[in-house]
Amino acid sequence: MVERTREFGIRLAVGAPATHLVQLVARQASWILGFGLLAGIPATLAATHLAQSLLFGLSPWDPATLGTALLLVLAAAIGSAAIPAIRATRVDPCVALREE
Repeated sequence: MVERTREFGIRLAVGAPATHLVQLVARQASWILGFGLLAGIPATLAATHLAQSLLFGLSPWDPATLGTALLLVLAAAIGSAAIPAIRATRVDPCVALREE
């Protein structure tokens, strides 16, 4: 989001509330996450038979393991979107407009 500092500064300068910037960043991150999950979940389920010989004591379709992995991916995505969203709310419009 560093490359969008000027855009965020302009939005703040014309009166956009900081919550709108957070929503904008979160919405874009959720689209990326959604497309990643749409591609990743079927690929994971298709590849489970390849990793079956490496899984000792687990079935390849173990719901607890798949659920835990999904939660870890979601937590990483939320964390990686939260940092730019918080930075976006702290942009000083004057500084952002002066940068080129």
